[in-house]
Amino acid sequence: MQKSLLTLSILLATTASYAQDAGTILREVATQPTITPATITPLTTETGDISTDTTPISVSDVVLVGNTLLSAHKVEPHLASIRGTSTTFGGLQSLARAISDEYHKAGYPLATVIIPPQRLEGGVVRLQVIEGSIGDVVVNNTSRVSDKAVKGYLDKSIKTGQPLRQTDSERALLLIKDLAGTDNVNYRLQGGNNGTDLAVELDKSRLVDGFVQVDNYGSKSTGEVRTRAGVNLNSPFGRGERFSIQAMSSFKGVDYARASLDVPVGYDGLMVSAGVGHTTYELGGAFKDLQATGTADTIDVGIRKPLVRSNRHNVWASSSLEHRDLQDKVNSTSTVTDKSIKAVRFGFNGYHQDSLLAGGYTQWGVDSTIGKLDIDSADAKAIDSISARTDGNYHKLSANVARTQYLSPKLSLNLSANGQWANKNLDSAEQMSLGGADGISAYHSNDVSADIGVIGQAEVRYALLPNLTVSGFYDVGRAKLRAKPYTTQENFINLHGGGVGLYTHYKNLSLQGKVAWQGGHETFNPNKDPRVWVRAGYNF
Repeated sequence: MQKSLLTLSILLATTASYAQDAGTILREVATQPTITPATITPLTTETGDISTDTTPISVSDVVLVGNTLLSAHKVEPHLASIRGTSTTFGGLQSLARAISDEYHKAGYPLATVIIPPQRLEGGVVRLQVIEGSIGDVVVNNTSRVSDKAVKGYLDKSIKTGQPLRQTDSERALLLIKDLAGTDNVNYRLQGGNNGTDLAVELDKSRLVDGFVQVDNYGSKSTGEVRTRAGVNLNSPFGRGERFSIQAMSSFKGVDYARASLDVPVGYDGLMVSAGVGHTTYELGGAFKDLQATGTADTIDVGIRKPLVRSNRHNVWASSSLEHRDLQDKVNSTSTVTDKSIKAVRFGFNGYHQDSLLAGGYTQWGVDSTIGKLDIDSADAKAIDSISARTDGNYHKLSANVARTQYLSPKLSLNLSANGQWANKNLDSAEQMSLGGADGISAYHSNDVSADIGVIGQAEVRYALLPNLTVSGFYDVGRAKLRAKPYTTQENFINLHGGGVGLYTHYKNLSLQGKVAWQGGHETFNPNKDPRVWVRAGYNF
């Protein structure tokens, strides 16, 4: 019996790179797009023209009045630069502007240094600091989020009667803009009864929005052409909550549906989420005679909190619990394999903008997963115990980083890397795919799955028109197929390939395509023909 089980396990190992099961299909259908964080226009203060009056002013000393926010070493070099010299009124204005800039750099956008009317006595010049306190916060809200919720976020970060800090105002307004049911969030200064008021305006937004996509990212055994659609219900109860339903089908082998809920808690960006999903598949093509079918049911809950939220720098922390029930049936042999996975994930991710060269941004993420696989079917568990030994506890680390660098307004360079490490052999649901449209695109997503691996990508994009971009790219990857190999087969693989791409959009329509050629390894896919990827979408 043990010998026959071992023979079967080796057979399964040799076909694992090609055949799909509930785990690989769940990994394929549940991919989520990366969303760029929202930004707002920062507050700025107007500056007047510098005087051209050349009348000399002899300065023996400069006194700065009203400074409570900046340390002396920030302002003293500016004051010292003009002491004991002869200057003009324009020179004093330049000094006041330079000190104002120090306030702005320190995060006080409304602070201004002025030259008040004065009589110069003994060459002593007095500069007055107006540190920019807010008298009141006035809200004009036509969004789907209630006034109470909006005021909760504003009151959490912006204190009336105190100087306005850029970090506080940006965080509060961006957290509001992150809520479902808000669209444009604008703010400006206006006169008020107690000085300068901060006026916040929230535009109308839609109760329902969504998308439809068609792509050829599926597999031959479950249908290459897939249609995906999603609908969001935005803030029906006025708290910034979102109800979402998403479905995907190839109409010939795989169907997927997921319902989720995101609810803000408190007024500092904490988001609680929950979701349930169901996937069914039936293998066709080369595996049709197996009469293989299966299901994957998932339930998850999670939290996400912005540790840093601003226009230029963002860091989030997240954690989630997930339970997955997987079932695979091979009806030709009356075989049923039931498995379940329980996992907890902890992670951090970030998004940072900068002005290097023509500007750019960096995205990164790191996640740690601790889980347990339970193989419920006795035969499958017996096979696993003398082969991959995936049953039981496992630990997985994954990380990614991507850099978009603009070399000119039309030319950009995109560099990215992602990978994962595992302490033991993983179930297919927790492995990584090296191929696919978002991986090494010369290979299909189910060509190579691995426990440990890394992928590097480089792409140059050029905007021929405002809504038409072409690119050239190259992808490389290296993987350790099994963390703990149990056969004599080659356990390491290197893949690479490159090609060209096209991205275009018109209003709510988008289209992107890639053509990629393999650059090497033929073991997992001897077909050297170029692979073509196409995805079209419509947002409403």
